[in-house]
Amino acid sequence: MKKIFALVLLIIYTVTTQAQVKNKVEKIKPQSPMKTKEPAPSESKAPAAGNTPVTNTTYYLTGARVSIVTGNDNKEQPSRASIALNRTTGGEWPSDDKTRGCGLFDYNFSTRILNEYKINSVTDLNLITAYQFPSTFPGGVGEGWRYINLKMEEILTYGLTLYVNYDPNFVLDAWKIEKVTLRLEFKDLNGNAHPTMGRVVIPFLNSAALLNDKNRTLKLETDKFLMPKN
Repeated sequence: MKKIFALVLLIIYTVTTQAQVKNKVEKIKPQSPMKTKEPAPSESKAPAAGNTPVTNTTYYLTGARVSIVTGNDNKEQPSRASIALNRTTGGEWPSDDKTRGCGLFDYNFSTRILNEYKINSVTDLNLITAYQFPSTFPGGVGEGWRYINLKMEEILTYGLTLYVNYDPNFVLDAWKIEKVTLRLEFKDLNGNAHPTMGRVVIPFLNSAALLNDKNRTLKLETDKFLMPKN
């Protein structure tokens, strides 16, 4: 009887143990492997506006034009007028005193200096420079090796001075000027205009003057930012 009782206990123990093991196995089920997220390929972005690399392009003063408003006293035809545009300082040669000016454009090349400028009229005059390459810059007449004096960075360092000279034919002749405006053009050697200073207009608002035998020159200046001082 004891043997039968012991056998029954052994069977019960075995069945119970197998049930517990099976339960643990079902709870611990293998999980599918996790998918790792692959890094996205790198994206190339266009540079933001305003961050475009700036090239070291050199620009030059390639054009100068003067507009003169004549008042109620004309410039007579026999009387002479000449206009000169200079870099205010910096010298003409590297060895020059930097307080000296440098001539850039001159209207003396034109025969129209003898023309009459009628009363209450506007006269536009294209200035000519001797420093430009004749084959590269329009209006150049020679001495191209000195074109360095027309570099924009030099002009923005030293400023400009415009001279309007009057040589009356008769001692009583006079020329009434109401206003003078200077227009500049800056381009590179390929003829491309400067992106922000391709065309610069300088209105000398306080440029009214009466030129005569005793007062023959009207002097107008800009600062290094090409703003009129007058």
